[in-house]
Amino acid sequence: MNVGLVNTYISEKVNGKKTEVDSLSQKIADVMKGKPTDAGLTNLLQEFAAANPGASAPFIGTNSGAMLIVSSQQKVPQGYDPRTTPWYKDATAQPEQVVITNPYQDDVSGQFVVTVAKAVSGNAAVVGIHVTLAELKALTQDVHIGKQGYIVIYSKNKQFFLHPTTKPGSPTQPHNEQMYDKESGTYEYMFNGLP
Repeated sequence: MNVGLVNTYISEKVNGKKTEVDSLSQKIADVMKGKPTDAGLTNLLQEFAAANPGASAPFIGTNSGAMLIVSSQQKVPQGYDPRTTPWYKDATAQPEQVVITNPYQDDVSGQFVVTVAKAVSGNAAVVGIHVTLAELKALTQDVHIGKQGYIVIYSKNKQFFLHPTTKPGSPTQPHNEQMYDKESGTYEYMFNGLP
């Protein structure tokens, strides 16, 4: 497997999540026209999860601060307000777009994630689905570049998201700055005195 193929796999995964979130946003908007209860919205999320086995569980943050999740294995921390999260803020700032957050550690699951999210029409709520670090590791674990190379994923805010020895969320190194200058390409640098 090569880097181009990994890029394709990751793009397909994220684009699939974007399609799912866009579709869910429309369904939730339709349901919200009838003034649903939180239980009714949770049922919609459960229907989606049942129809899409293996997919990440979707969630909804409402404009009143409620957080609706499908997973019975996760509990929303007391005092949690989805309106303060990057996914909620990003989605309500661009209500017509499906947004992808920078990587962050999710307060509900504790995992490092990027969130694909979209505001429901009228900004009454935001629906989201996480792409976890574990999912991306699974896509890249069998990729070897040369004898000692490996896949690294950086965020657009200049942090590591996936690296074999660096903690997610850590700032990139100065030699990585040139990665942000071009859409694609290669570069060389010295690491521990070796090229």
